[in-house]
Amino acid sequence: MSVRMGDDDDASSEAGGERPASGHVAWLVELVVQPGRVRELRGVTAEMVAVAQREPGTISYLRFFSADATMLHGFEVYENAAAAVLHLETFNDRFAGPFLALAHRQRCTVYGDTSIALRRLLHPLRPTYFAASTGFWA
Repeated sequence: MSVRMGDDDDASSEAGGERPASGHVAWLVELVVQPGRVRELRGVTAEMVAVAQREPGTISYLRFFSADATMLHGFEVYENAAAAVLHLETFNDRFAGPFLALAHRQRCTVYGDTSIALRRLLHPLRPTYFAASTGFWA
């Protein structure tokens, strides 16, 4: 697997435009839950799941709390970069404020075919990018 660290150079075509990102894209976001806020966070995440379930191109949208409820992992899979962009725009418009008051992002790892637009939206998370090397999406 090759690791790409936030550079947009490999996400553009030789003609200088954005290359099509037709493959799946996924990410794992690791968060620290604000002390005493887990109940509120569970409520916000339940609402986020309900909205994501109706978004076109969302394949998987899972939340995992640690046994002591101090950590939250979010694992998401999208049909392509365009679907991921749509999701992030919805998140930013509807949930970013309340969600980020309840949990602090610690790490973000992105897998698969990204686009310039997606990388711009993900840039504040300082993600690590992994390009597919071998395997398949089910």
